[in-house]
Amino acid sequence: MTRPWAFNLMTSCRSLHVSLPHNAMSYTKESKPLPGSDEEKNPLRWAKRLFQLQESQPLLNQAKEPPLLHMVCRLKPLKGIIHYQRAILEKYGLGKDTKNHNWIVVKNTPSVNRDLYEIKHLIRIQPVIFENGLPTESDLLACRLLPDGRFFRHRGLSVDSQLLDSSGPNQVNLSTYNPNQSNDLKALLHSKEENFRYLSRTYLRKWHNKRWANHDFFKEFFTSHYKYKLNQDGNEYRYSGLSRLDKAITHSLESRRNPDGTLKQPNCNRFDADWNTYPWSRY
Repeated sequence: MTRPWAFNLMTSCRSLHVSLPHNAMSYTKESKPLPGSDEEKNPLRWAKRLFQLQESQPLLNQAKEPPLLHMVCRLKPLKGIIHYQRAILEKYGLGKDTKNHNWIVVKNTPSVNRDLYEIKHLIRIQPVIFENGLPTESDLLACRLLPDGRFFRHRGLSVDSQLLDSSGPNQVNLSTYNPNQSNDLKALLHSKEENFRYLSRTYLRKWHNKRWANHDFFKEFFTSHYKYKLNQDGNEYRYSGLSRLDKAITHSLESRRNPDGTLKQPNCNRFDADWNTYPWSRY
């Protein structure tokens, strides 16, 4: 590309841009207020809004009492978490046995809040709100705790629990009844006419589906017995055969003494170990 031709191309491109007279002074065109509106009657209303934003408004929750309980759930997995933060999660039931986004109820005390402050980046905290006041012991079966923290009662699902007498006719005799027990057993002693929704087919299906999802079927009957090989439990001495070696050495030391406690003469018997105890095949 020659220089005169490039100069002509530059001048032609500049000539394509047409500047209008009003573009020389750039300004923002403000729309006029509508006739009869509040903006026309009070032109400085926009400035008053700026001062209202700077005024310190009282907090809505300042007059309310602090919640008694908090709902806490873990948002992130335990992989890569520092050891002391993992210990705090295990302390409040948010460890490896608890899945993410499963709520745990904790007390709202200074000591608990200090621990939760250390793991605030791993959890979500929701205060528990009792809209209808604190529940009584008889209301616990008819209450529900929502994920947003609201604790309310089911008015239509209240159970009128009654204590049955085994001497009466057509009544169930519970031989395992304990009068010092809580009202959980008493709540099961009711008729279908009082509450047909209690332990319904839908409730039992949801309960079994939850146990199926968490792999909890017959968990109380079939416990896990692990065989550790890499010292995961910290008891390598127990299962690595070193305990048998210790027993063999102890037996050899005991055989060096006579029944009266005196030492035997040297070179009488060499290393007297129990050949059935000492693991010769491993050494």
